[in-house]
Amino acid sequence: MRLGWVYRTILAINWILFLSIGTMILASEEAVAAPLCLVDDGGVNDEGSVDSQLDLTQVCRDLANLGNATPTYNISISFDNTTGSGSNSQDACVLFDSDLDAKIDNAFCVRAFADPSDSELANRLKFESAIYYSCGDGKPDRCTQAINDITQSTFGTTNLSSICSSETKSNDPFSGGSGAGKDAVITCSLKPSQVASTAQLWNLCSYPSGQPNSNPSECIITPSNYPSPTLTITKNVDKTSYVAGDSLVYTIAAASDEAIANAQLSDIFGEGLATSWNCVATVTGSANNVT
Repeated sequence: MRLGWVYRTILAINWILFLSIGTMILASEEAVAAPLCLVDDGGVNDEGSVDSQLDLTQVCRDLANLGNATPTYNISISFDNTTGSGSNSQDACVLFDSDLDAKIDNAFCVRAFADPSDSELANRLKFESAIYYSCGDGKPDRCTQAINDITQSTFGTTNLSSICSSETKSNDPFSGGSGAGKDAVITCSLKPSQVASTAQLWNLCSYPSGQPNSNPSECIITPSNYPSPTLTITKNVDKTSYVAGDSLVYTIAAASDEAIANAQLSDIFGEGLATSWNCVATVTGSANNVT
């Protein structure tokens, strides 16, 4: 059965609107949420060179393992080049916005190095280290003061090399890039408790100095391409793997950095769903004309 259910809301919103839709009963077979990927809006080789060590192609968030006995929140960072050179490191940070104001609250930063001893691909780019920062919520493309290294307070004695891995993968979203369709991909498996429950994957940027409060060399989402007001809409389901008969809580969050009038939110669910609904709108911050 096709469920052509659409929820629309007319709003003038200046912070966050959460729409919690409960008791969605599934009549379909088991399903698993697909990874969410942000792809470089500058396209292929937008750093000006096929071999640029600053070029990034995409960042992906995979929630498929949240339902495991030991749940993880997986983040994958894709460097366009698969090899490095000399002692130069390559540094990139996944940027999170936790209050949906289009400014950065946390940065998870990784450093990659060229391994000259790799037996299959000389100078293969590999994971070296990672640092987790809290940021000052001041800019959309970097950390601002006060910036703090919260790696130890977040991960304790965990060696981050045990939760981060690197591989060369044929997942370059662009043709004509470095590596003949391949990227160097670093994947880190974080626990849900190590990421703020409201954290939204906002951007991925490279920094030549390795410092996330410096000017980025490359961001896969260019903030200047999206002038204010910016309306951000995110959807979440409280499970990533589900079977027929499960009840899910489905949440839509809409936010903007300035007031937006007459915005509409809608969604259409696919085939095989039988549902009953309880709907409630919860407003955080300033909002009006919510229906």
